[in-house]
Amino acid sequence: MNLKIDTSVAHEAKISLDENVLLVDRSANSSQVLLDGILSLVEKNGGWSKVSSITINTGPGSYTGLRVGASVAQAISWYLQKPVNGSVIDPQNPFISLNYSIDNLK
Repeated sequence: MNLKIDTSVAHEAKISLDENVLLVDRSANSSQVLLDGILSLVEKNGGWSKVSSITINTGPGSYTGLRVGASVAQAISWYLQKPVNGSVIDPQNPFISLNYSIDNLK
């Protein structure tokens, strides 16, 4: 399953594990609330062994929110030894996503 983390909106985060979606209010203590939401969603859907990859929304959006999402995704990626992928929205056409892998940036 693909864990998707979207923290582009300042006051909420959207976490999904395939079709299962959880909206998290991030108005206070952003990273801890985000981690609690991720843990809850993963546990309800079979545990960490079911996560095969992680995708983050890389923007546009709240600068601090995007940094929190990227940091949390990178920590989970390191723990699980799974890849992190990003999705960039093309500013010329917001309906087209330009996907890339962090591995491609090395």
